[in-house]
Amino acid sequence: VDGEGAAQRLLDEAEQRADFWISIVTSAAPPRSKPVKKMIGSHPGEDEVSDLRENILEELFDLSVERVERLYNDMLRNSIGPDISFEAMRQGLDRCGLPDLDDETLSRVLQVVNTSETHRLEIAEFEAILSRMKLAQLLSGHCRLPLDSNTLGGRRIVLGQSVVKPSASSSAEHLVVVDYSVHAAKVSEIPKSKHREFFFGHRKKPLKPGDPPLVRWVHMNGLDLTLLLAFTVKYALHPLCVEDVIEQQNTKFDRYGCHYFAAIEQLCLVSPMDGSEPVKVHGRHVAIFCSGPPLFDTILTVTEPDHDEKEEWPGGPVRDTIGAGDAWVLRLRQRLNAAHSRLRERRADFLMYQILDLSVDELV
Repeated sequence: VDGEGAAQRLLDEAEQRADFWISIVTSAAPPRSKPVKKMIGSHPGEDEVSDLRENILEELFDLSVERVERLYNDMLRNSIGPDISFEAMRQGLDRCGLPDLDDETLSRVLQVVNTSETHRLEIAEFEAILSRMKLAQLLSGHCRLPLDSNTLGGRRIVLGQSVVKPSASSSAEHLVVVDYSVHAAKVSEIPKSKHREFFFGHRKKPLKPGDPPLVRWVHMNGLDLTLLLAFTVKYALHPLCVEDVIEQQNTKFDRYGCHYFAAIEQLCLVSPMDGSEPVKVHGRHVAIFCSGPPLFDTILTVTEPDHDEKEEWPGGPVRDTIGAGDAWVLRLRQRLNAAHSRLRERRADFLMYQILDLSVDELV
């Protein structure tokens, strides 16, 4: 057990070397794979959306346990002998749209991640290589996406004069992170300048030996496509639920692999309740990811204006760009920070129930 713990600590340290991974990606030859063909339909982004999951999310950003195992086993089959060859490894990286590394660079990468006495590439080490190189691509701007920034990147324009402004300059770049245990909660704001540190880093260990890992809640107000894809890589989110966020799926609750996912079509009253002004109702979309058993230690929430707000709604199709429907976020943070919070005694699945309850309360 001590040997396994030491190997995991070494791998954790290797994963946090952001400068190393970014230097590997930025100095390498571009991926050998052919770029995804950009299709143009009768409406902006129409065919891009229909192809999004298969050609982009599943091919380039799916690091689920099942896919990593499949890639690893394919590399073993394509190698001669018990060790994975450099050429087989290049093929595995290429299938994820990662750069073409020469033998010398591959050797450097393997030296950084290898923690076993046999010096063979283990599946956990391969997963670390995939996730860190993909994060380096995204956060360094070396991951080109065949998406129109005026449709999927910045949200689509719908319903005539109803316009959703691109989120690139919005608060989506500022993440809110709450790490908590039964003892305390810590709230951190993560500006753009700290994104690299956050995505390559790991949360702190529990205060007491034997305590379960800290529960982490990450909240993003507004959709930033690059950050959503970075979350997809960091937490191995399933492509289907990531597509549901981009497409603003109707209200649903589902399980993908070991993760739970919920989407909520939220309605909130933004006019005064005293009747002094005409009634105005805004639509919001809330997406919730929850890591599953055995740890239940991570929650990710993404909220943004409903891009399909109806013309006939009270007040017309005016977007809630100020986040009026996100009052539940502050209330939940206050409950987590309370001196004797019962909420901190539970794991992430219970926090997910609370988010569902509070966000739905905005309807009243």
